[in-house]
Order: sequence, then structure tokens, then C-alpha cells
Amino acid sequence: MSIYDAENNTLTDLRDNQVYRTVTIGSQIWMAENLNLKYNKGSAKSYCYNDSIKYCNNYGRLYTKSAAMDSAAVYSNTSKNCGDENINNCTLKKNARGICPENWHIPDSTEWRTLLSYVEGKINLMSSPPWDESCDVGNDVYNFSVLPGGNKSMYGTYANMGNMGAEGFWFSTIHARIVNFGCYASDVLFQSVGRGYAYPVRCVKDN
Repeated sequence: MSIYDAENNTLTDLRDNQVYRTVTIGSQIWMAENLNLKYNKGSAKSYCYNDSIKYCNNYGRLYTKSAAMDSAAVYSNTSKNCGDENINNCTLKKNARGICPENWHIPDSTEWRTLLSYVEGKINLMSSPPWDESCDVGNDVYNFSVLPGGNKSMYGTYANMGNMGAEGFWFSTIHARIVNFGCYASDVLFQSVGRGYAYPVRCVKDN
């Protein structure tokens, strides 16, 4: 269960009672913070950057593809088997919930592109500092608050946190794909990633 408070722009995830800011941009309603729900089901795992809870508190958790999509179907079957481990048996449904709270879902590429088109550029979604001052510092005019939260690799290493950082969010697809707010790229990148990487999750509200 989850509780969305449109008046106060908050989402309460009743699975762990965490409260997230939300923001309405155009016709879409998004979480304005990264998801921070702990998930550990076999190879589907979530992590705090550098294994430190303080980073989870500030940046949310980093999720493997299998965790982000809830491939084990702990919360729903809308993306069952759609992780890295068994995609040949995956039937991805529209508005795949993945690890998101009830009535929210992992955005697909069309939803990301709709958002980016509406706001006319990634810097309008990015926070100001702590992004590195040598790249295009965001102004966050929509209060979407993208922060450089880093990632984790299959080799157990963490990278791209903080001032020189980048933020990559999973979007729903059978294969491993992220939308990457790279510090030095002129716009966001829709790109493939290797197996075993972990990235943040943002959720969008069901229509």
C-alpha cells in the first residue's frame, strides 16, 4: 500500500513508512527523491553507496536491474523475470511496477522523453551543487532534484558519487537500460549497461 497526498506533494510508502517528496510536471506525477526501500532477493539486491547508510539517507539506494524490476515478483508480477538472470521468460507489462510503491511504476523511455521534452533540458531537473561547477550546474526549477548519486559495478566498486558524479535511473525494458544524467554530456543519455550494475530508481505515478 501507499498514500499519495496531492495537497502536500508527498508519497508515503507503507512497506517501510518512508515519506518521499513528489512533484507534478505537465501531466505526470513523479517522485522527487530516489527510492530508498531495502531489497535483497537472491541476485536482486540494493546497496548504499560505499555500504554507508548515510548515502542511502541522502541519495536513496542503488538497485540492480533485477531488484529495480522486482524480477522475483515480490510486489507484483508486472515485470516478473525481467531482470538480468532470466529475461527469456520475461513478459513486461505496461506500467511495470517493479520495486515502486503501489500505484506507482518504473518509467519507460517514452515517459522519460515526455518529461525531458516538457522541461526543455536536463539542467532544469538537476539540483544545483553538489554537481561539479565545471559542468552545467542545474537550476532545479521543477524541484525534481536530480543529485549525483553514483553507481555500483559488478566488481563491487562504487563510482561517480559527489561533485564529479553522474546519476543514472533504470527505465522499464526487458534489457538493461538507464537514462543517464551525466555531468559533462550535453543532454541525458539513454544507454545500455552491463549486467551486475546498480543504479538509483525514480518512480512515476500510474495514470
